[in-house]
Amino acid sequence: MTQFKKYTLGLIGLVVLILVILAVRNVLDVPTETIDQSEAVDIFRESSDVTSTPSEDEINKEGSEPISLPEGILEGNGEVIELTPATPQAILSGGFVGLEGHQVSGKAVVYGSAEGNALRFEDFSVAPGPDYFVYLSKDEVSSTGFDPKRAVSLGEIKSSEGEQTYTIPEKFADYTHVVIWCRLFSVLIAEAPLGE
Repeated sequence: MTQFKKYTLGLIGLVVLILVILAVRNVLDVPTETIDQSEAVDIFRESSDVTSTPSEDEINKEGSEPISLPEGILEGNGEVIELTPATPQAILSGGFVGLEGHQVSGKAVVYGSAEGNALRFEDFSVAPGPDYFVYLSKDEVSSTGFDPKRAVSLGEIKSSEGEQTYTIPEKFADYTHVVIWCRLFSVLIAEAPLGE
């Protein structure tokens, strides 16, 4: 292996090591601190099995500046993402069921975060129609019927297929079903019971 390839592999290893250190610090809630490049190289040399790493002179031809490790970065699924206290978590979900002969597929998922709650349609598809609206209902509408006055409207459906997100009220615990309702013809299109 050429010296250049070893150097490149060494730099890749250094980046991975920094990401691991950052992830551990984030989990342990250790405050971010600044380290200079020579410390990072020393840490890498201690944890690496590469037999030859470039000297500090090769790395620092133009001088050294401190490396500041940012907070909240974690490597996941091959990509670097930023985690914040507002990272949404799935709370409730349920699969859509077509009503009154309508074909529908997908599921409704309620996500909660420090910034609020949201309803997301995932892998969603319904035959297009006029005046479709999305509601949160306290009742199972397939057996009791649907009264829009007893439900919370989340607005007109955004699309007849694909992922879409709706903001929902903070206090939604009493609402157990997501309903798609055609206002124009007063027809139930679909519902999704929300459960854990």
